[in-house]
Amino acid sequence: ISSDRSGDRFLEVVLTDSCHVDPSQEGHEIRPDVTQYRDVTIVPTTAFVVVASASDREVAYAERVGSLLEAEDYGGPTVFVSFDRGDDALADKIEAANGAGRPLIAIEQQDELNDPPTVGLALPGEPGLRRAVELDDLVSSLRDYLEKPSYRGTWMSVFEGGCITYLFDAEGPGVSSLVRDVSDAIGLFPAGEVQRQLRDAGVLG
Repeated sequence: ISSDRSGDRFLEVVLTDSCHVDPSQEGHEIRPDVTQYRDVTIVPTTAFVVVASASDREVAYAERVGSLLEAEDYGGPTVFVSFDRGDDALADKIEAANGAGRPLIAIEQQDELNDPPTVGLALPGEPGLRRAVELDDLVSSLRDYLEKPSYRGTWMSVFEGGCITYLFDAEGPGVSSLVRDVSDAIGLFPAGEVQRQLRDAGVLG
């Protein structure tokens, strides 16, 4: 199966008489007598950016920067901004954001006065804080840093006499609704209920 939102051949579905399940893997019942085992790696569709302002004087500018970041198109990920207006030292704020895997934007008094306006930027895995980053460069840096959302791995739906294996290799904005869409479109449903709905719709006699 291919999709313009999840990629070419993002899903292959295989029906077999049986399948091998790792005995250490925990399954959950999705239907009576149907157990599903999932082994997937997910890069989420949402990313969180911390905006830290040093004092109340920078709050309005920090909010404008936050609105800019949330309005941008990052080619898949959706950015959410949280604000840190606490009294901790900037180095401590950077360390906390870095530990959570979140970029941090630091707003200082001079940033709004610069022409063009700037911010400080700290990305996880990079040393220190980059100062005087212009806003266009900030967006470009975040776009380069953020990974495209992806969903890769397998589902195995096991029942008496059969197994359905879903092989995922999905990347793109469709990842946000992938689990629901696949479950609704090609999941397992009681045959009697499906037949009843088809009869009600006039498809079956």
